[in-house]
Amino acid sequence: MILLSIVTLGAYPAFWYLRRTSFFDSLSSDKKLGGLQWAYLAMYVTVFIVALVPAVREMLRVVQLVGGIVNLVVAFRVAHILRSDFARTGRFIGVSGAGVFFFGCLYLQHVMNEAAATPARSAPTPP
Repeated sequence: MILLSIVTLGAYPAFWYLRRTSFFDSLSSDKKLGGLQWAYLAMYVTVFIVALVPAVREMLRVVQLVGGIVNLVVAFRVAHILRSDFARTGRFIGVSGAGVFFFGCLYLQHVMNEAAATPARSAPTPP
């Protein structure tokens, strides 16, 4: 994923969220990803457009800041969805807020890989 992020000039995380939206929205959680992944892709494209157009280049820092905030919102929404699903399925896998903040989808993919290797526990039956 790191190599893909470099080769695609940072666009891979946006496509990572897009490709996994149906999976995240299918999990049992009180929140869904909804259209946030499209907002992230739109902000990524906007950053490139603003960087290329000299007339609006002074807005680049603001657009980059907004794009970074949207990225964090999407990453933490996915982390919440994963935490909810792990609690429901009995997987005791922690999702670090620092990992999400600093590494985003790279860390989230690692957590998903760990969850795939961890069997779900059956819910306890009430007495």
